[in-house]
Amino acid sequence: MKRWLAVYAVGFFAFLHLPLLTLAVFSFNSSRFTVWEHFSLEWYRAIFRDPELVEATWNSVIVAVAATVIATVVGTMCAYALWKKKSRLLTGTLYLSLVTPEIVTGISLLALFQWMFRWLHWHLGLYTVILAHVAFSIAYVVIVISARLRTLSPSLEEAALDLGANAWGAFFYVILPALGPGKVVVDTSTIDPAVEREQHARVAATGASYLDAPLSGGSIGAERGTLTVMVGGDAAVLEVARPAIEPFAQLIVHAGGPGIGQVVKLCNQLVYAAQMLAVSEACVLAVKDGVDLDVIYEVMTHATGDCNAIRTRIPFEGARPDTPASNGWKRVTYEDNKVHEGEPTEGLLPIAGEDNGDIEEAVGGI
Repeated sequence: MKRWLAVYAVGFFAFLHLPLLTLAVFSFNSSRFTVWEHFSLEWYRAIFRDPELVEATWNSVIVAVAATVIATVVGTMCAYALWKKKSRLLTGTLYLSLVTPEIVTGISLLALFQWMFRWLHWHLGLYTVILAHVAFSIAYVVIVISARLRTLSPSLEEAALDLGANAWGAFFYVILPALGPGKVVVDTSTIDPAVEREQHARVAATGASYLDAPLSGGSIGAERGTLTVMVGGDAAVLEVARPAIEPFAQLIVHAGGPGIGQVVKLCNQLVYAAQMLAVSEACVLAVKDGVDLDVIYEVMTHATGDCNAIRTRIPFEGARPDTPASNGWKRVTYEDNKVHEGEPTEGLLPIAGEDNGDIEEAVGGI
């Protein structure tokens, strides 16, 4: 069946394109008729000797380029708007324009231009021809771009907005590049590994490549370019994306296949959350008994209690200048450490479960 489908496809495209190919070949024929005599460029020289034909050719190039650029830009923006805000009426209208005979569209545009001539004092010219071609083409652009946008996850744009991009920045630097072929999407979010694996499959279906690359190191690490990046996905794709990751990363580790970067990040977060709970309890105990937190910091950073949390997460304002507590971040984040309902939890610490009431109580008491 597939073989016959391929034969049908070849025959169909041959039926469409062979006449055009025949015209192109016979344009080099020295004869004015369809009997081949010998190769000649006479008819091309004749075109350039005729000023009216030169002008018509140049106008065709202008119309083609202008209509293509305008239809592509406007059509892409329309497709993006329909992707953001669904509208059955507008979508149906676009599909209706595809099946409307060109003569009907042409007459409708002529009536519209006649109204503009009367009330806006416009005149027929090259710009009306360009507008007509844009009207013919824009529906095709919207439908093609919309099909591509439906393969993208809204979480890509949401992640860009969460990281500080505005709406235009998210569109131009995240969504628009993702529309092209052969792209690599690097997701630095910390999310559910199962969701990340679905993202890998969806992006791969569009022809692009995908990496889950959660970060560790906090805002200070981001500012200093010393983040640790744990990457899930194909190792060859990581090598392609490495130049884009290196400027903000001190260490880039290929953790494994799709979603494994998120698994490694979850393991890291579980250990870090346990550190933060222990550091918080220790600091509360020290403050209640009147111990200076500078003493706690000096001792523990040179003793067996040394850990990243004591260096970066002492939960009292003013204790250390670079901690979240000294920069307006009063709470410890625990959401990323949850194991979601339905995932295996046997052997995990209570901190990884759905019920984080103990963590909330501990944090609230700080």
